Amino acid sequence: MSAPNVRDAPAASETESLYQALPDVRDEAFSADRSVRPAWQGLFESIGRHQLPVIETWQREADRIARERGLAYRYESLEKDHVAGWRLDPIPWIFSEADWARIDAGLSQRLQLYDLILRDLYGEQTLLKDAKIPRAIIYRHSQYVRALVGYGVGDRRGEIRLGMSGFDLSLDATGTPFVINDRYDCPFGLGLALENRSITNRVLPRLFRRNRIRQVGPFFESWFQFLQRHGEALSEEPTIAIADVDSEHRDAEIGFLSNYCGMMRVHPEDLTVRDGRVSIRALQGLVPIDVIWRTTSGAGSDALESEQRSEASIAGLFQALRVGGVAMASHPGCGLLQCPAFYPFLRQLCRDWLDQDIILPSVATWWCGQPKERDHVLANLDNLVIKSAFHHHSFNPVRGCCLSQEEKAKLKQQILHSPEAFVGQEDALVSTVPTTRGRQLIPERAALRVFGFLDDVEGAQVM
Repeated sequence: MSAPNVRDAPAASETESLYQALPDVRDEAFSADRSVRPAWQGLFESIGRHQLPVIETWQREADRIARERGLAYRYESLEKDHVAGWRLDPIPWIFSEADWARIDAGLSQRLQLYDLILRDLYGEQTLLKDAKIPRAIIYRHSQYVRALVGYGVGDRRGEIRLGMSGFDLSLDATGTPFVINDRYDCPFGLGLALENRSITNRVLPRLFRRNRIRQVGPFFESWFQFLQRHGEALSEEPTIAIADVDSEHRDAEIGFLSNYCGMMRVHPEDLTVRDGRVSIRALQGLVPIDVIWRTTSGAGSDALESEQRSEASIAGLFQALRVGGVAMASHPGCGLLQCPAFYPFLRQLCRDWLDQDIILPSVATWWCGQPKERDHVLANLDNLVIKSAFHHHSFNPVRGCCLSQEEKAKLKQQILHSPEAFVGQEDALVSTVPTTRGRQLIPERAALRVFGFLDDVEGAQVM
């Protein structure tokens, strides 16, 4: 987004009646002197003109459109006091053009760096030979697909390494963005982001026009062209399918993406591999599939060769990838890259491989597989979040400050018993943004999921 073109910014006395930021915490809409930041002036001018009841009107309109479209916002999530679901907040998180340019550049750099890491770990493995990344991080990771070592080094037709990727960002007390999580293996939320933008555009059309908000359509067009180009390496008229395991088609997000992108939606059980080609079983026989956009974890996607088993597996898929009989977005072993234990090593890798300083830092992280870092984590549990160093489902993150003395002692024993399995991360004080609650605007700490992919022709694309 670029900053709105507003003639007169709302006075501080006017905005104080609309919104109260938390004391001593950075707020993205208001500066320390209580003036509205330039990017947010258009929104607060609109709220000030209509007064606070308009917020409730916007929320009702957003709920109505979501119901009418049958989108991913389940009806029960709109019920009073229902906590199982969630609803769209019509107040957008607005970035100035300069702030967004930094995020765009930082994630573009990050995609390039992680693409090189993926290519090396499944190729020459110089990172391991030169001890740039400890072997324990790689070989103990459940998402490291040994069967695909040698695949993903860029010498097969249609080969895709990093497809659609997700990044969770927050801003610190100085307004500097940093990465909390990387999601390279079928990140959730792309369809929701598209739905959010569509609904918010309907609810706040004038704000969108005045702020010259960047459109998301071109991003999806680039993504489809990216998949199409890889499919054309296999067929003159490629067939692209989006694969998921929801056989009853209850997942509205995947259905929405399938319809929006004009792709066939398939279940892995309907796919088969014959002579190195993936096909879908149809009434007229086997129909070849050239590109698969998967929406489930890749490590278990081959029933014959995967060390894990998944309901989304296709027997013989890895061999089809090796012989160039199908393209898959993303590389089935890219879940390895989601490992937070990589974070302490990224700055040096960025300098070594890209000859650049990293633009978007990761949240401060200490891998307990190193004695000095392990001791730091054990001595500072109250100020850290403890996570699994490997797959994020193997250990639920815990905040040290929320544990009892008995729980802390138990956690310390777990870390000492298997230190390479844990990381400690800074319990960062992130900034707040305005959110709606009835007729009020209240500050909430926030994280942002951004999506992107690395196009081998057009370069990195970020939404």
